[in-house]
Amino acid sequence: MKSELKDLAKGIAFIAVIWITISYFSKSIYHTWGILVGFNGIILLYLKKFTVISWIKNMFIIALLLFALYMLAPLGIWGWVITIVLIIGYILYSRWDRFIEVKQHIESMLWGKPLKEFIKGGKKPPKIKIVIK
Repeated sequence: MKSELKDLAKGIAFIAVIWITISYFSKSIYHTWGILVGFNGIILLYLKKFTVISWIKNMFIIALLLFALYMLAPLGIWGWVITIVLIIGYILYSRWDRFIEVKQHIESMLWGKPLKEFIKGGKKPPKIKIVIK
């Protein structure tokens, strides 16, 4: 879970730094989109996860984020906040399966099986006693 939160923070920081830098030097949204797509391609190549389909998907996602920033810009700081919340929501949505997997693994470590299996059987999980020495 800790590594997921770090990845989330890195993603938000990456988008914010790139956007602030590019918007300072250029006012064209198409120019900004091209640079971000280029950076994304470089990162995908570096991570050895580059496929044309993933790159096109990321082009679309970057275009949607830039459009959201462009449309919410008149709201000032609240536009930035709403856009960051949208980014966090997308990251959580795309990693929901991994989150559930980690959650069930933690439950299995605590009770021997995931909580959903206790609920199916109509039982309650055993109480956990915390002993401090």
